[in-house]
Amino acid sequence: MKYDFDQMPDRSGTASLKWDRNFRMGPVRYKGKVNSMWVADMDFPCAQPIVSAIEKRAAHPVYGYSFYDKKKVPGAICKWLRDRYNWELAYNDVFYAPGVVTSIGVLIREFTEIGDGIIIQTPVYYPFKKAIEAAGRRVIENPLLNIEGIYKMDFDDLVKKASDPDTKMMILCSPHNPVGRVWSSEELSKLSGICRNNGVLLLTDEIHMDLTRSHITFVPAATAGDRMNTITLTAPSKTFNIPGLSISATIIENPEFKERWQNMAYKSMGLGLSNPFGAEAFIAAYEQGSEWLSQVSKYIDENFIRLKGSLNEEIPEIGFRVPEGTYLAWLDLNKAGISDDIEFAEKLERMEGLLVDPGSIFGDEGRGFIRLNAACSTKRVLDAVHSIKHVLSEY
Repeated sequence: MKYDFDQMPDRSGTASLKWDRNFRMGPVRYKGKVNSMWVADMDFPCAQPIVSAIEKRAAHPVYGYSFYDKKKVPGAICKWLRDRYNWELAYNDVFYAPGVVTSIGVLIREFTEIGDGIIIQTPVYYPFKKAIEAAGRRVIENPLLNIEGIYKMDFDDLVKKASDPDTKMMILCSPHNPVGRVWSSEELSKLSGICRNNGVLLLTDEIHMDLTRSHITFVPAATAGDRMNTITLTAPSKTFNIPGLSISATIIENPEFKERWQNMAYKSMGLGLSNPFGAEAFIAAYEQGSEWLSQVSKYIDENFIRLKGSLNEEIPEIGFRVPEGTYLAWLDLNKAGISDDIEFAEKLERMEGLLVDPGSIFGDEGRGFIRLNAACSTKRVLDAVHSIKHVLSEY
């Protein structure tokens, strides 16, 4: 089936977080035509096999409690991971959770104590910090090194912070959101060794793993490092645009950790029951969604090429490198004289109806940046460049 990604449904008025709210999660204030590029979901209809699976389940008029099928659901992702990433897993290595952020909250509470330190690599997906602080743990920042727009890990700083006996956990973003790095096997192996040698449990958020550029190879952290000291969190939600269906996979190969997860997540917190639509979508996505993903990945790759070309032509003072992974563009406004990214984001909304994420919400290292979601029509991507250029002209 050939998909047309130039045609996007109107999502406004559907209780869409992306279209009916801004980055502060308040109502959209712009009264004209809005171009929403902030939160990380796609504006493309998802794969037809997913739609068909949900329609088939919805045709049954009873939507009662549903259990997590411990063969069908894990089986779908196990085959996907084996075929794409050469990662062999048993069905009982894969556990249900409503979402990756939910899993992070559970794991923080189970594997660390109040006051313990947890490492994150800023600028990074801001719910990491919120989850750590909400649990009464300490955020330990291991900032990424920005070397002329290319981000690298600061391993010397990581060793120093991981060696603190009060540091108990690290949360890795792989591929990294928002900077778009896809970590190499060598980087992951070195990081994993540092964590293992210092008694630091590694959680890795790999929700964007399938969304890499065509020439980039993604490597799961567990396969590059210590599987017994790694817990992987992923989902079909970004890959197949179904985040509203609330289903994710927590992958645990360590037998002791499996038992602890089940005691905390299921027995203590009652997170064991999935919703029927999420489960059907999960299975259909991983079993029948590869053709749709191939087409959407090519479209997003082309969007980034068009975005890069338009920025070079229209606003060459803005720094931008096509990301290795994710569908998120990380734009550097500092050379254009913009340091207050929150003010700039608010002006984009107020003057142009363009909704973006200001970089500073991802950490201090994100000041003077904005994040754009390029998983939309090419026209919207190019419209965003024109809006940014117009607002910059007012400074």
